[in-house]
Amino acid sequence: MFYVWLAQGHDAMTEPVVGATADGRKQGGFFSSSLAPSPGVRVRGPFSVLKSYSKIDYQRICNGGPLTLEVSDTVFRNSEAVHQVALLIRLFAAVGCQQLQINTLNVESLKDAQLHPEQHKNLVVRVWGWSGYFCELDEAYQNQIIGRHIYGEPALCSQP
Repeated sequence: MFYVWLAQGHDAMTEPVVGATADGRKQGGFFSSSLAPSPGVRVRGPFSVLKSYSKIDYQRICNGGPLTLEVSDTVFRNSEAVHQVALLIRLFAAVGCQQLQINTLNVESLKDAQLHPEQHKNLVVRVWGWSGYFCELDEAYQNQIIGRHIYGEPALCSQP
């Protein structure tokens, strides 16, 4: 939300009213947890995201601009997939982006944690600039985290 205040010229005491955004976010939908596309917004893959966000003039953003990419846990299951992640990180640096956070979760595990929280007490997730126990989060936050990992389910990506 702070990025919106900066862009709109608001101070921290004024809540901006933001309609739909150019990245495909609908009015009333969740904002992204970083400079990454908003939840549910379709992109042409992680390389297109990096290329888009490398165009930002980071001198205008206090403390740089974190880019959080949510990826499936399958990207770390074999050496070829790990190599692809390494190439993504190299591209990130090559195109001039500043901060990269790669988060990996299994959507089915998250959904199961909502149904059976007693079995997932130690499940820690990245929320925005902080981490927390998934099962201790309000359902709206849980749904927002799940929505960052999947596409095509707008009910998970919208605010209650």
